[in-house]
Amino acid sequence: MIIKQLEYNDCKGKKYKAKILSNEYLTIEPEGDSFDIKWIKVKEPLVKELEDDMLSE
Repeated sequence: MIIKQLEYNDCKGKKYKAKILSNEYLTIEPEGDSFDIKWIKVKEPLVKELEDDMLSE
């Protein structure tokens, strides 16, 4: 894998798509004066698809 810096003028406004798969998620619940944070495992993978413009405002 090659990681390189994005060229602003070449990338601005170009669309991209991504898919995130996970078998767990975070839950945040109030507990007293603070919060309790736990990872919850799921049987079926969670899928989140994203589509956006690069370097958009």
